Amino acid sequence: MSGGENVVKMRHTSTVVATLRAALRKGLVLSAWLFAGVLMAIQACTSENITDVVVTSVTVTPSSSTITVGETAQFNARVVDETGVELQGAGVVWSAQSGAGDIASIDGNGLVTALGEGTATIRAEFRGSSDQATLTIDPAPRIRALPSSVTLYAGVDGSDPMPVVVQVSNGGSGPLGSLATAVSYPAGAAEGWLDAALAGSSAPTELEVSALSTGMPVGVYSGVVTLTSPDAPDEPTSVPVTLSVTGFTLTETDGATVVSEDGGTDTFSAVLDSEPVSNVVLEVVSGDADAVTVSPASLTFTPLNWSAPQGVTVTGVDDAVPAGDRETSVTVSVDPDLSDPAYGPAIDRSVVVTTLDDDEVGFVVTETNGETVVTEAGGTDTLAVVLRTRPSTNVVFVVTPSDPGEATVAPGTLTFTSTNWNVPQIVIVTGVDDDVVDGPQTSTVTIAVDGDNSDAGYRGLPGQSVTVTTLDNDGAGVVVTESQ
Repeated sequence: MSGGENVVKMRHTSTVVATLRAALRKGLVLSAWLFAGVLMAIQACTSENITDVVVTSVTVTPSSSTITVGETAQFNARVVDETGVELQGAGVVWSAQSGAGDIASIDGNGLVTALGEGTATIRAEFRGSSDQATLTIDPAPRIRALPSSVTLYAGVDGSDPMPVVVQVSNGGSGPLGSLATAVSYPAGAAEGWLDAALAGSSAPTELEVSALSTGMPVGVYSGVVTLTSPDAPDEPTSVPVTLSVTGFTLTETDGATVVSEDGGTDTFSAVLDSEPVSNVVLEVVSGDADAVTVSPASLTFTPLNWSAPQGVTVTGVDDAVPAGDRETSVTVSVDPDLSDPAYGPAIDRSVVVTTLDDDEVGFVVTETNGETVVTEAGGTDTLAVVLRTRPSTNVVFVVTPSDPGEATVAPGTLTFTSTNWNVPQIVIVTGVDDDVVDGPQTSTVTIAVDGDNSDAGYRGLPGQSVTVTTLDNDGAGVVVTESQ
C-alpha cells in the first residue's frame, strides 16, 4: 500500500464542509447572515464541479487467496483520501502478473480466473497509489496411476498370473471422486482377457489389474485400462497393459525315451515357443539319478538361437537290483534368476524315461581252473560264490558235501549282505583219506539258499552243485614188517 500527493478536484468543498462541521462541534450559533454566507460558499464551491482531493492509500482485499485451475476469485480495492473518506467508484486499474506466464486473467472489477498452476501477483492502482495481493493457483484434480503401465506374464497351459496393484492418487488438488474404469483393446486384437477393479471410488485408492490367461496360446497381448472422474473431466488416465504368454516344447526321439541299465542312451530335445528379449536358461533334472542321468544339466537359449532345438542325452544306470523295468521323470524347468522375466511363469515339462532292468536274481559258483580236484592226502581246492544282484536283506547259503568220507567243505555257510553282495566268498574243499584202494572218487558239493534266513527275492532259487574228484593215494600190495 502506498500514498502520494494525488489530487482530485474536490478539495475546496471538502474544506468548507470541514470548517462548518468544526463550528458546530464548538457549539457556535450562526447568525442568519453567517449561515447564508456559508450556504453561498458551499453553493459556489459546488458549482465548480471538481475540486482537489488528495488520495492517500489503496488497499486490496483479500491480501492472499488460493484457488485451483479453472476457478475464479474476487478481489476488491478500497481507495481512501487524506481525510479518511473512501472514494466510491474510483476507477481502479487491475493487473495480474506472474513469472510463469499468463496463469491468471483479471477483469476491470477485480475478478480473477485461474488459467494455470503457480503464483500470481494481483495489483490495483489508482492515480499513482497501489496495493497488491498474492494468488496461489493449485493444479486441478488429476488422476495419477503408479505404475503407469503393467506387464503380466503367464505360462502357456499354466495358471493365471498374479494380479498387479496400481496405486491411484490425486496429482492435483481438490476432491477426486466417482472414479470409474473402462477396458479397451487395439483393433483386431484378442479381447476379454483383461480385468480391472477399483478398491474405492475416491482417490487415493488401489486398482487391481489381472489377466485371464487360461487357454490362451503363446503370444503377446495388449489392452488399456482407462481411469475417469467427473472431477477431472479433461484428464482421463490410461494404463497400458501387456500380457506375455510363453513356454517351451519337449520332443522325444521316436515318441518315447527308453534306456537300458547297461549304459544305454536315448535323447529328447527342447525349444522355446517364442523369441525372448534376453537369455532363457532351462534346467534339466533327473528324478532318480540312480536310475537315469542327463547331459547337459542346463540349456541356454538366446534371442538368436531360441528356435533351434537343443538335445538332452539320457543314460541308464545299472543298479544291480532286480526291480523290473522302472519309469523315471526327467523335468525341464526355467531358471527364473537367469532368464527373461517373460519366461519365469513357464510351467515345468517332463519326459518319462523307461529303464529296462537287466538284473536277474541268482548267484554264481566258480571253480578254480574250471574243475574241483582234491587228494586223499588232505589236498584242497576252492570254489567262489557271489550274488548276481544286490539283495534288500541278507542272503544265507548252506554248503553241503554229498560224501563227507571223500571231501569236506569249510565254511558250511556263507552270508551275503546288501554291502558285500558282489564280493566273492570262498569255499575250501578238502580230500579225506579212507585207506581204501578205490581209485579216484567223485562226489558233489551243493550250495543252496537258506530260505528261512534269506532275502525274499532269493527264496526258492534252485541250488547249484559242483562235482569234486578225490584222487586215491592208496596202492594194492602186502606190507611185510620184520620183527626185531
